Amino acid sequence: TVPPATIFYIFTAENTVTGDTISVGPLEGVSEAVLTLPAGTWTVTVEVTDRLNCPNAFDSCTVDAFTVQAVGGLFRRGDTTQDGVLNITDAVKIFGILFLGDPDISCQEAKDVNDDGAVNITDGIRILGFLFLGQPAPAAPGHENCGPDPANSAGDLGCESHPPCEG
Repeated sequence: TVPPATIFYIFTAENTVTGDTISVGPLEGVSEAVLTLPAGTWTVTVEVTDRLNCPNAFDSCTVDAFTVQAVGGLFRRGDTTQDGVLNITDAVKIFGILFLGDPDISCQEAKDVNDDGAVNITDGIRILGFLFLGQPAPAAPGHENCGPDPANSAGDLGCESHPPCEG
């Protein structure tokens, strides 16, 4: 017997840093879905079960996979005071959080100035070196423009909110 001409879709997103997955489906005859993804870089796979056009009538065929940057998590690296500018107070803020118990900020990526996947004294020192010694600027997306954490970042520390980059 010939199987019915039904097409099923499964949409799966995998976070390229954490390995977390979000999946929707199988959906019968629906070729699009909305996946609500937290900030980060995700590989999205669309798996299609097409009983007429797959090599084996009951196989699944993966038709496409692509990488997306989830909306949200935009920030200026180094802008720890969240005022939209990089200056000495940003380095002081990092030192205060690390050593004095000052209130933390909701955008951890902004504090990871050198983008090594950790927040430590070297991040505050990097700001001072840039401002006063001509050393390298904060890592991408940089301190001048809002942007997401790059796909090749050392780690995704998260950025729930960074007011200068909202709205």
